[in-house]
Amino acid sequence: LMDRLELGIRVMERHLDLPWPAADVIVFLEPDLNSVLEEPVGGFYTHDFIAVGRQETYLSTLYHELGHFYLFSGDDALWLQESGPEYLEHHARWKTGELSERDWEDELNDRMEWACYRYRANTVRDYLAAVAALEGGDIRRSAMWYCHYQIGHKLLFEARKVLGEQDLGEVLSEVIAHRTTTGRALGDQEILAALRARAEGSQIAELNRIITSIYGAD
Repeated sequence: LMDRLELGIRVMERHLDLPWPAADVIVFLEPDLNSVLEEPVGGFYTHDFIAVGRQETYLSTLYHELGHFYLFSGDDALWLQESGPEYLEHHARWKTGELSERDWEDELNDRMEWACYRYRANTVRDYLAAVAALEGGDIRRSAMWYCHYQIGHKLLFEARKVLGEQDLGEVLSEVIAHRTTTGRALGDQEILAALRARAEGSQIAELNRIITSIYGAD
């Protein structure tokens, strides 16, 4: 656990080119986390601590919860609040050798099928419209809750293939720094504009295609 904690923090610092934003990281290992929360999750984050399940299969969730130290709190774009840390989790697993790039893509596409596509959430816009239509607006009580973790992750993963790891990390760094320095989170179109600003030459058309197919057409 301590090795994963150290590796996860260092990988995220390098990818985002930002210092770790907390003086301490408190982690609780819970033998039966699902019985505590009464819902099937591998871990959770608060501003005070992280809790993860003790089983080995849950320990990769630690990277996701670490991602929440940087990204994405309640005022961030809805489609990045869980998808941002999900991307950082998988990036950390890839950088530390726990996950190949092919397995990352296969896992993501499989999750998109059962978490988003089967509910006709083919794009971020579809997902946001479905959330807006929820009675009471509580996405956690919706069957689409797990799409919350995947739809933005898919957009970031595909944008990374076009722009490269460094440029995508710099875009995420801009998103975080803007909220930290101004107290205002960037809106959807501002985030997409930051992605587009990194594209050059043939990347421009490919990135626009990805944004249209995954975020949705204007």
